[in-house]
Amino acid sequence: MTLDALLLVQRAAVTGIRAQKARHLAEVSVRLAQVTCSGSWCISGAGISGQQLVFAAAKLGEAGRMTGGWLKQARGGRDD
Repeated sequence: MTLDALLLVQRAAVTGIRAQKARHLAEVSVRLAQVTCSGSWCISGAGISGQQLVFAAAKLGEAGRMTGGWLKQARGGRDD
């Protein structure tokens, strides 16, 4: 899931078409939300600690905010 998001970021970075960039970034936002939601299930199943989950959630939150800013810029300042 995170590799998919990274590939979408790469596609958004290289496209010059604003609508395609916005579409890719919107999909990245969805993927990051999916990873964030599934992270809480990892605590019981994968044996990661609560501290590791907090760290990962903070990094995913930061990535989500950055993606949101890029998406807003790609949409010409609109928050569609």
